Amino acid sequence: MGNSAFVTAIPASEFESWRPKLDTHLASFCERSGGSLEIERLVSDIMAEGYQVWAVIDGNEVLACALTFLQDDAKKTCVISHCSGRDYEQWAGQLLATIRVWSHSLGSTKLEAVTRSGWEKVLRKFGMVKTHVILELKENG
Repeated sequence: MGNSAFVTAIPASEFESWRPKLDTHLASFCERSGGSLEIERLVSDIMAEGYQVWAVIDGNEVLACALTFLQDDAKKTCVISHCSGRDYEQWAGQLLATIRVWSHSLGSTKLEAVTRSGWEKVLRKFGMVKTHVILELKENG
């Protein structure tokens, strides 16, 4: 990451003050969902602490935003469910490392990332491996 860039967790209690800098990323999550996600529902889930929001900050700019949640399973799996940003070479490793430390501190022993196929090569560099493939039928009717 650049010298001034850093990763930070944004608690739900501070989300509204960060929202203007995050709205572009939240809109990206919704656009890429193919209509299955609406921004106000996403914000509601964040405010209810259903997601942990992560931001990669460089000066006054949010380079990237990610959402995680912990599953209530035997391994307390941490899932990186959404990620949006630019210049990922600068921050992907640090974001992943920060999420790993945070989730481990909460008892998580497994980390998953739900991503588009292009992220497989990027995340493989950090020890992640493909375990599943999800196929979609865009219109079921």
